Amino acid sequence: MLEQNFEFEENNRIWMEFVEHEIEEWDKKYKREIERIKWTKNDRKKYSEKLNGNISPEDISPYKYQRVKTIEMIEKKKKYILNFEECIKKPFSEITFDDYNHFLNMNKNKLGTKKKVGTFLYKCISIGSFKNNDKNFLVLLLPNEYGEFVKKNFM
Repeated sequence: MLEQNFEFEENNRIWMEFVEHEIEEWDKKYKREIERIKWTKNDRKKYSEKLNGNISPEDISPYKYQRVKTIEMIEKKKKYILNFEECIKKPFSEITFDDYNHFLNMNKNKLGTKKKVGTFLYKCISIGSFKNNDKNFLVLLLPNEYGEFVKKNFM
């Protein structure tokens, strides 16, 4: 499968920071627990085959296997973020309320798409991958009850 990249280099950088952050968070949460698991020779062979032999049976471990599966799961989100970029046609740091609202309206019936993109943007802003000054856009990323609170009390 050919790797797709973002049209804007800034968005590519933001995506890479997001992936690194998600892997670091996963490591903090699960690494110790998974490293305690011991596999037999047959287990190593079976799980190596599940990864199409990308990690040899001698080198595979429960941690390495789960890490690869986690990275694959994160990478599946990329198509949604690429579609979002294609919709807004600008770097993520320049997103406005109108851009994001347009995207949400285009994807009215696609709750999974909206949730994946919203979570991605929220996390990227939270970890400092990019900054955005459009307060209305930022409020739109907040869960409804927080967004209403901010609107009522600060805007």
